[in-house]
Amino acid sequence: MSEERNLIVGFDLCDDYSQISCFNMKTFEPESICYEGEEDECLIPTILAVRKNSYDWYYGKEAIQLVRKEEAIKIDHILKQLREKKEIMIGDTKLDGVSLLEKFFRKSLSLLKLKYPNQTIDQLVITVEKLEKNIIKSIYKALEGLSIMRDRVYIQCHQDSFAYYTLYQSKELFMNDVGVFDFSKAGLSYYQLKIDRKKEKQIVTIAKKDCSDILSYEMIERQNDMESLNYIFQNVAKNILYKQVVSTLFFTGVGFEEQWADEVMKQLGVGRRIFKGQNLYAKGACYAARSNKEPDRLKDYLILTEEMITSSISILAYYDAKVSEILLAKIATPWYEVKEQFYLVLDDKEEIELIIKDRNKSDPTVVMMNLDGIANRPKRMTKVYVTVRFLDKYTCVIQVKDEGFGEFYPSTNRIWEKTINLA
Repeated sequence: MSEERNLIVGFDLCDDYSQISCFNMKTFEPESICYEGEEDECLIPTILAVRKNSYDWYYGKEAIQLVRKEEAIKIDHILKQLREKKEIMIGDTKLDGVSLLEKFFRKSLSLLKLKYPNQTIDQLVITVEKLEKNIIKSIYKALEGLSIMRDRVYIQCHQDSFAYYTLYQSKELFMNDVGVFDFSKAGLSYYQLKIDRKKEKQIVTIAKKDCSDILSYEMIERQNDMESLNYIFQNVAKNILYKQVVSTLFFTGVGFEEQWADEVMKQLGVGRRIFKGQNLYAKGACYAARSNKEPDRLKDYLILTEEMITSSISILAYYDAKVSEILLAKIATPWYEVKEQFYLVLDDKEEIELIIKDRNKSDPTVVMMNLDGIANRPKRMTKVYVTVRFLDKYTCVIQVKDEGFGEFYPSTNRIWEKTINLA
């Protein structure tokens, strides 16, 4: 039987645990993909292991069991190895972080095959705690090894996944702000989602507060004084929420797995809706993947999290028999995804007019890019190659290269570059 490509999948990739969520076309909601026969066990330890004698590969819980029996070599902290560009030797084979990540993806995504044997992935959104260039590049490369190419993959941070999860819920849950207490092995963090409803497109932003210096995962592991731990969390939460109008609170992360904080959660839930679980980001990533199939679902919202550019950049050009505004960088695009390249035939001007539309300003700003010293040629006989990229969310670099005009006018190979600060 031939395979049908229609699975919509969210994958929460973390250095300690990972999770998979798949969109159920019957319930129209994401469902957690768990170990076979263990419907309540959806956390997948982000660990690989190689059996010492046979060099067979294992992952997750099975890998941990073999390591405990001293039958296999443990390979963990895969994302850390990617950041540090480390390599390991397994027998006579040298493996880098991308190879390890590919193996982990291959093993963990096999859970989908058990549940949907005749279907393959159509859309896959990977969510990570923080977006880093090397991690993003490595994820794409690892998935290519599984023949899952970039046109089917999107990578976003946990903040984005939180936003998508929230916006797919009943509007009653986000009448006001929405908060998440995230207690991972990196410690406690708090995210608060706000929606500016005054504009035509409602703008979604998320603020983060790092509380890991006050409440760390090591304090949970020691378990010396849980009553004291409860008291610390209660004070942290109440200080954060003081005078904040928050409709809904989520509690997620392995730090909340036990019941030590449940009483505080009940107190914080007075006048609010509260939810505790481990699948917020995986399901949010799954909703993001689903949104690619139904773009009108969130058409009234503009999600501007920490990696998104907050302005659009365009130029006026003669295109398709009329003067049109050509978009170079679209607002709410992750800055590292902006890589625009195109050719432009100049009129009789030695400059390019850039139009910047900031979400906080009613009127656009015009920035002129001078091409001083460009060859003196007849009108519309100069072609230039334009590239647009970002160094960070507020710094745009536009480069223009003289391409001449075919055999009539050879290129001078001159290059002009302009940096635009959008902060």
